[in-house]
Amino acid sequence: MKNLMNTNWFWIVLIGTVGTVLHLTTEFDATFLFGAILVWISTVFYHECGHWFFAKMRKMELFMISSFVGMYMNHRWYFLIPAYISFGMCGMYKPLKYGKMTKEDGLWFISGGMIFNLIAVVVLISIKAIFNIDYSLYNFAILMNALILISTAIPTRGNDGGRVLALLRGNTQELTVFNSMNYLYDSEVEAEEILENVDIDHNQDIMAGLARNIAFMETNSERKEDFKNIYEKEFKDIEKGNEKVARAFQILYKYADGKELESAEIEVFNEQESVYVIPFNKIYNFFKNGDKKFLEGFKEHISYFPSQREDKVFKRALEEM
Repeated sequence: MKNLMNTNWFWIVLIGTVGTVLHLTTEFDATFLFGAILVWISTVFYHECGHWFFAKMRKMELFMISSFVGMYMNHRWYFLIPAYISFGMCGMYKPLKYGKMTKEDGLWFISGGMIFNLIAVVVLISIKAIFNIDYSLYNFAILMNALILISTAIPTRGNDGGRVLALLRGNTQELTVFNSMNYLYDSEVEAEEILENVDIDHNQDIMAGLARNIAFMETNSERKEDFKNIYEKEFKDIEKGNEKVARAFQILYKYADGKELESAEIEVFNEQESVYVIPFNKIYNFFKNGDKKFLEGFKEHISYFPSQREDKVFKRALEEM
């Protein structure tokens, strides 16, 4: 029940049910409520499409985009996803054949959502003035675009506005993170090249550790006799969430190598965050219940993780489980 309550569809069904019951049994008019929710969801997704559009113009590729009704990740649509991913996310990477991320790449990508919202505000207000539109949901659409524009433009740490300001001031930390992401998500790059070129000594790069760790696993997953190299290696990462992801993969290879798992190791799959909850929750249920139906479900799709490289490492472990 807890996992269900943390998904977007639980809240969609709950709000829809409560709104409908109130609409039918009281004087409450749920029409505007449902319309406003739809406008809100659409505006958030529209904002994320702005990031995608301008990144695509800079030769970047999409690996994830989400809204309240679901998420597209690594060539697959997910409709039942953790609620905290539902409020808008757009993940892009630049294939290494086009070179490393530049300051201009970063500025256009990060600013894309705000630019789209600004365009929407100008266009909607212009249409309203020309045709004298005074419709509540139409006005709400103008308001939502303006609010998202203003809230994301505020130059605070982690916000779009703050990220743009940091780049304009010459802080290239985010470009370093992007370049590590590019290695992780670009399936055309060999694992050996990642191990050679991604620098984990850069203590501000929150993606370098994961990129190198997954690449290390990939090089040692080809032969079962090398599995021990994976699960006995000590992975360190300044990003603790990514460190836990790498640990989960290690435990999979330990089990695939015929070793018995401790209860604390099994719990690692239950401690995952972000999109990794989706596949690792099934693994956790398998270890807790011993029911192989949780593993059989992985045969239905070719992807479960943000990067194709992670999927490759994951599927190799499953082959031996």
